[in-house]
Amino acid sequence: MSRTTSADGTPIAYELHGAAGAPAVIFVHGAIATRQLQPAPAAIAELTGLRVVEYDRRGRGESGDTLPYAVDREIEDIAALIEVVGGHGWLLGESSGATLALEAARAGQPVDGLLLYEPPIVADDGRPPVPADYTERLDALLAEGRRDAAFAQFSIEGVGLPPEMVGDVTASPYWPVVEPIAHTLAYDARVCGDTMSGSPAPLRRFAAVDTDATIVVGTQSLPYMRAGAHALAAALPKARVVELADAGHQVQAATLSPVLRETVGGTR
Repeated sequence: MSRTTSADGTPIAYELHGAAGAPAVIFVHGAIATRQLQPAPAAIAELTGLRVVEYDRRGRGESGDTLPYAVDREIEDIAALIEVVGGHGWLLGESSGATLALEAARAGQPVDGLLLYEPPIVADDGRPPVPADYTERLDALLAEGRRDAAFAQFSIEGVGLPPEMVGDVTASPYWPVVEPIAHTLAYDARVCGDTMSGSPAPLRRFAAVDTDATIVVGTQSLPYMRAGAHALAAALPKARVVELADAGHQVQAATLSPVLRETVGGTR
């Protein structure tokens, strides 16, 4: 593990996988994920020969968490990591991390290309949109120390799980891992903004992203994910959608690596 320092002084923990001379890909986690929880980046480097940078987003793992939070600070974190790999690179974002990667490109970061794995976009009536007061209520729960209730809200309203599937989140063996970083759900809510409003209109702001983008969606994911991928592709100047057979919402190195080799290159 190494650390770099973001523009506001926040330490950002990261690991480098793969050969130093290979094209660099920065892996941007989605909600409730850290380096310790996601094995895909190291496996992707092994399978493709690419240089993959995996980092803990601020507020998670071994990175700092300077307040107040703003999406711009996370874009600056990505900028610091781009400097680590020589001043330019690809961004591979999963779920809300894909939306953050898009925002970094829209902000003018030196991005060679985007690989966006299942950005959480609700652009039609395929599922209920995220309520307009979602972030405000999430903030209130977290301010009260009710991290379990915040995670339940995220699971039901953000992910779209039925309430009966959520139950008592504190009884899950996953909860000790989730609880320390549950406050970052409010960060991801701000990253996603209005992209889950049920309308494609908010996606128009990404028309300024003049970067090649490959949007990847699994055929086993919920239909709204595929609809959102195609809506985003329609809003971007240079985009294509790749549907992976038998893939779901979690990034699997074996299924994604062929897309990376085709798009970015690599030595394997």
